[in-house]
Amino acid sequence: MKKILLVLALLTAIAVAPFLIDEKGYILIAMGNLTIEMTVVSALLMLVIGTIVGLLLISIIRFGWKMTSSTWRKLLFSNEAKANKAFQQGLGAYLLGDYQNAETLLANSAEKVQFSNTAWLFAAKSSDALNNNANTQNYLQLLVEHPDAKQDFSIESLLLTAKLQMQLGYFDKARQLLNDNHTLIGHDTRLIALDIDINTALDNYNAALDGLKRLRKRKDISTETLYELEYAAYKGLYDQLTRDKSIDAVSSHYQSLSRKEKQSEGVVLAYADTLIANGLSKDFEGLVLPHINRKSSTHFINALKTLPVRHAQHVIDSIQKLLQKNPDNPVWLSALAHLCYADKQIDKAQKAFVSLFKIRRDKADLLTYARLLEEQGEHQQANRIYRELN
Repeated sequence: MKKILLVLALLTAIAVAPFLIDEKGYILIAMGNLTIEMTVVSALLMLVIGTIVGLLLISIIRFGWKMTSSTWRKLLFSNEAKANKAFQQGLGAYLLGDYQNAETLLANSAEKVQFSNTAWLFAAKSSDALNNNANTQNYLQLLVEHPDAKQDFSIESLLLTAKLQMQLGYFDKARQLLNDNHTLIGHDTRLIALDIDINTALDNYNAALDGLKRLRKRKDISTETLYELEYAAYKGLYDQLTRDKSIDAVSSHYQSLSRKEKQSEGVVLAYADTLIANGLSKDFEGLVLPHINRKSSTHFINALKTLPVRHAQHVIDSIQKLLQKNPDNPVWLSALAHLCYADKQIDKAQKAFVSLFKIRRDKADLLTYARLLEEQGEHQQANRIYRELN
């Protein structure tokens, strides 16, 4: 500090000296063709000002050096830090089921955090859990349009966004979303399945069937998912053909399928359901009998028992033969009970239900058995089952 004062005093003396001797004094600086001329006072004033500015800069640098890195981060990235904290709190609230707070926190932080798409998606899921369709649609629209979210639009984000659009009934928007990201569809089994689902919902059955051909080649598709997609697509197509043309057009289409497609459980059930709906039960039995064996899948058996079948004695006989070798199989017992009830073979149905309930008591089985008891006038037992279900 003393040195600074001495320097200032010396500069002041030099500045005042010309006035004391009644001579302003001049400084001439020449560099090549460039010549700078100024009074001593002007030069000293510039020097003083420069010195003061330099000292201030030194003080600021020293102050900044003393500040910790965390302090700098707080000063420079305080808004981002707050957004990240809100994002983490929002995820925690979502996991805890506090969807109201989750939606608010995630929506407010979405534009300021790195994972914008995740924030918008969880905000949409939160509002969907609150049945707030308007907010859900708004967040999904922001997800599609916001540039920060689109930069990291993963397959998972695409799947969830499209499924939420479908839940809200916006099938066209889900279709457009997949069209905008069509390059991703062929590389992921889940996207191929979703593409089929959307085409079926939009009655684009030929496109859905083309998708099924690709899906069957994928090794990571589950038999249950494949069955559900096949059944929905083919049942929709066959209903359309029946309305627009005739049941003969349905039969012609089924006969034109490859051998592998005809053996697919989803296709068989879709065709069988169409035959039953048009009063062709005999054709139904001939269609499904080859598929009733020990290798039949659980979802095929469960779907079979829900069909409104009448006069299906051959199917019932085939199931009874399977039960002779494995009498405690609950899946086949349930199928036998339901088919016998639909065919008005009440005694067989009741015996099958009683045997089944010794092994398991499924809600759908109990409900059908209660209806059977009501039809038999056994209201007290039926009411006991209804109370159990409630």
